[in-house]
Amino acid sequence: AAAQENQKNLNAQIQYQQNFLKNNINLNIHLESNSGVLAQQEFTYIKVEAGQGVYKWVDYNGNGIQELDEFEISEFPDEAEYIRVLLPNQHYVQVNESKYSQTLSMQIREWKDLKSWKGFIGKLYNQSSYLVDRKVAKDGSSFHFNPFKDAGDDQMGLHLNFRNSLFFNRGLPRYTTNYTFMKSENQYLQVFGLQKNILESHQLRFQHKVQEQWVLHQFLSTGKNSSSSTNFENRNYNLKQYELEPKISYVPGFNTSIDLYYNY
Repeated sequence: AAAQENQKNLNAQIQYQQNFLKNNINLNIHLESNSGVLAQQEFTYIKVEAGQGVYKWVDYNGNGIQELDEFEISEFPDEAEYIRVLLPNQHYVQVNESKYSQTLSMQIREWKDLKSWKGFIGKLYNQSSYLVDRKVAKDGSSFHFNPFKDAGDDQMGLHLNFRNSLFFNRGLPRYTTNYTFMKSENQYLQVFGLQKNILESHQLRFQHKVQEQWVLHQFLSTGKNSSSSTNFENRNYNLKQYELEPKISYVPGFNTSIDLYYNY
């Protein structure tokens, strides 16, 4: 067997946790650096009984050949005839991984029962989280420490996620409101190139209990969904998404609920 040259690796992590203002603000930070290998994902699609799979095949170019970019998640169960199977992989790339995660929560709890404007502020609860996980091709003995720095063509993988949720009357039965903003970006390496997906959404949820047995719900969502592929240009897209779901629930007993809803 051929001798493998010596390599320099670095594996380290730092954790920080702090509470401020009488535990009204809570902060958690995690920073990590690793050296290792990244497998190039290789997969195929196998036909199964109708309704037992997840994907369907659409012969876009009409050549009668099943190609990787012609399989889609099926909207209807009777068309779901294929499953995706990962193949044994022998293709690996040396990478440096740098990761940063943070969570921050805020609420002025001692103001919750006040009658002034402070009482309104005390009923608000905000929680945010941020994660960036970047994998960069290793170049000799160099290291990539900064998870926030774009690595250009050397970037082999990226997972970036931001989420912020603002609550009013969290956990209470009346006028419970939640607004959430989410944005994620994923980039991963496959044998046929890099695949990149970006999701962004705004969501509003409202719940209010009327008397003792009726509960009103409302859900609104709007967002964007985009995808880009290195080699499959026909799989690049940018979509706008909208969703609406009003619902009314009748709860005559502890274990019984009757729901009437509409979803668009």
